[in-house]
Amino acid sequence: MSALPFNLKARKTPPVSSYDVHIYFEDANGQNKANALAAALKAAIPGAEGPFQVKAGLGPHILTNVEVAIPPAALSQALTLLQLDNKGLSVLVHPHTGDEILDHTKLANWVGKPVPLNLDALIPPAQRKRVNGPHPRQ
Repeated sequence: MSALPFNLKARKTPPVSSYDVHIYFEDANGQNKANALAAALKAAIPGAEGPFQVKAGLGPHILTNVEVAIPPAALSQALTLLQLDNKGLSVLVHPHTGDEILDHTKLANWVGKPVPLNLDALIPPAQRKRVNGPHPRQ
């Protein structure tokens, strides 16, 4: 077996404290599907937190969504579950690296159709004071 052409350990990557899964919906039927998908994630992934209801307009999210926070080691499992059964919903999966803009853009993964985000609501790292503890979800 040949070695990979790159070494992930040699790359300088930001630490990931957790991942957020945002499951977007626009109506009552979508909300039921989003809640069911969030419950499936929570049941399947040890250490998952939530679900949390995120109102439209909070942070960069222009649509209401259900959020589940997952540990970094569960990313592959979460993406697999979402890819195989996202219930037709738009789902954003992003890391927490300390750079909100990077986390919601270049480092983000979408399952289903991407939803526009209000990136102006995010604080650039240079302007953000380091805050210990979880970010506000509501």
